[in-house]
Amino acid sequence: MPLMPYTRALKAVTAVPAIAAAGLALVGCGSGAKQTTTLAGVGVTTLGPPPKPSTPAACVRRWNGSANTSGRAAAEKSAPRADTALVRAAGSGGYFSDDAGRCLIYLITPPRSAVVFVETARGRFTFTADASGGFWANADVGPGGRLQIR
Repeated sequence: MPLMPYTRALKAVTAVPAIAAAGLALVGCGSGAKQTTTLAGVGVTTLGPPPKPSTPAACVRRWNGSANTSGRAAAEKSAPRADTALVRAAGSGGYFSDDAGRCLIYLITPPRSAVVFVETARGRFTFTADASGGFWANADVGPGGRLQIR
C-alpha cells in the first residue's frame, strides 16, 4: 500500500503554544524506518493499562470518537495548519517509554513540526509534546482511517 497522507481542510485558529524544554527520541514510520526527532514535553497522567488494541486503525477510531471531543479541540488550537498525521503506539524505549503501548497521534504541520497527543484513557487523548524533525505518514491506518480535528 503506498503512503497516503491523512489530510484535513486548513482551519483559521490563532494560538500555537510554544514549549521550552527539549529532548531526543526516535520516531518510526509505518515501514519501520526511523527518523530522529526533537521533542519538548508537557507530561500527562495516564491511569491503568493501555487501551487495546493499539493498532493504527483502532487508535484513529478512538481519536475520532465522541469521548475525544476535548482532544480534537486541543488539536485544532495546537496545530491549526496540520495536514498529515502519524499514528503509532508508544514503545518501551525512548521519549514515550512511560506511555508504552498507548496510542500516539502526531499532527504534522509543514515543513518540520508536529504536536503529539497520547491516549490517556480509552478514547481520550491529551496534548503531550511539541516535536520537530522528519516525519512520515503511517500507511497502516488504511483508506478509511482519516483523522478528524473537529
